[in-house]
Amino acid sequence: MEIKKALELRSKKKSKKPFFLRQDGHKKRKLEQKWRKPKGSDSKMRRHLKSYRRSPSPGFGSPVIVKGLDQNGLKPILVQNADQLTKINKQTESIIIAKVGKKNRAEILKKAITLGLKIVNVKNAQESLKTIENAMKERKDKKAKTKEDKNKKTKEEAKENKKDIEQKLEETDDEKKERDNKEKNRILTKKEN
Repeated sequence: MEIKKALELRSKKKSKKPFFLRQDGHKKRKLEQKWRKPKGSDSKMRRHLKSYRRSPSPGFGSPVIVKGLDQNGLKPILVQNADQLTKINKQTESIIIAKVGKKNRAEILKKAITLGLKIVNVKNAQESLKTIENAMKERKDKKAKTKEDKNKKTKEEAKENKKDIEQKLEETDDEKKERDNKEKNRILTKKEN
């Protein structure tokens, strides 16, 4: 009950919290859109004068009880493989799937669905699991098809090479016969003379 109230209080505070920007950050393009503490001796922003930008202070912070918790009041934990899911407490923790491959992501999603865990960075776990599985299946089919095509191509090339070699062997036999005939004719002409 206490956490629910703290979460509501945090959302209220965050809605009123201004965007903290460094001094003259809105005037000069070269300055980053980040917070830097004003340190100038004459700085009106450092002295918290009325018409100048607000500075961060403890009053803008969230309650300590809910610091680091997500919107549902669960502590998010980064998960890189399916084995890590067994250590997660369903009531107090949610998971964030790290940047992993499709196969590993599919395993994590399957196990998370069966365990009934809340996934922070996936909107619909069932849908994303289906899309990943379809993509993996398409990739597998495509790979198998290219392998078949490659095998067919190598077989055809082997047949063509075999035919070429046979033709060359036939030609060489014919050439040998012609040479033999020429030599016989030469020898016969010599004997006649």
